[in-house]
Amino acid sequence: MLMVRIALVAPVYINVLLGAAAVGFAIFLVAVSQNLFRESKEKG
Repeated sequence: MLMVRIALVAPVYINVLLGAAAVGFAIFLVAVSQNLFRESKEKG
């Protein structure tokens, strides 16, 4: 909720940074989840 409030009142360049950070975080989560899934598949 705090991120939404920051995005609403922030200047444009802050919104660009927030968007880039969100994309990076999403890519990181996908990479981690795929890695964990691969490890669990190899074990069982």
